Amino acid sequence: MELQQGTRQIEQVQINEFHESNVKGLYVIGEGCGKPLIKNAINHGKISVDHIASQPDAKGGADPNVYDVIVVGSGPGGLSASLSAKEHGLKYLLLEKS
Repeated sequence: MELQQGTRQIEQVQINEFHESNVKGLYVIGEGCGKPLIKNAINHGKISVDHIASQPDAKGGADPNVYDVIVVGSGPGGLSASLSAKEHGLKYLLLEKS
């Protein structure tokens, strides 16, 4: 879907039931997908990582420089995603601005 803003068109991100965007491997949760309620964000974080963990190539291997999941933001959704990654044994990185 594209939106018109002034004279330029903006492509809107599409999100499926697992919160994966139309960019494969990019998941959008919480406020980023227009649902800023804490309960929604927490649920979205878990749903997203549960889906990632269910993929056959979810675990990247032994390379210490490769993460299975990178979470941007330590809000309720990010914390939930990180905890779910830990529960699934995924190698994850949680980023937050300082």
